[in-house]
Amino acid sequence: MRLITWNVAKRRSRLVEQATVLAEREPDIVALQEVTRRTLPVWRRAFELMGLVHVRSSMADPARAAGRRSDGVVLASRTALSALNRLPAPWSETVVGAVTWIDRARLEI
Repeated sequence: MRLITWNVAKRRSRLVEQATVLAEREPDIVALQEVTRRTLPVWRRAFELMGLVHVRSSMADPARAAGRRSDGVVLASRTALSALNRLPAPWSETVVGAVTWIDRARLEI
């Protein structure tokens, strides 16, 4: 199993380059920080092309996305992602948790 986490620093201009680097590493799970509402749809498409078809985002919930921050976090996986109970954080729009199963092992992200 290959898990990659990356702070993409809200970059739009380097998104294609960042997605290419991720794809070359063939991850099973990706966790990105500082994804913006504007770049989220592009990241979703990139994940789909990588075979990471299960995506959870802290910006998916309108109540959380309405926070003062314009960025959030995203998880993408080859295996199904189930919701994890809400995690405490000063800015709820910057936290997302999920559970998946890899080779019969439960993994909390």
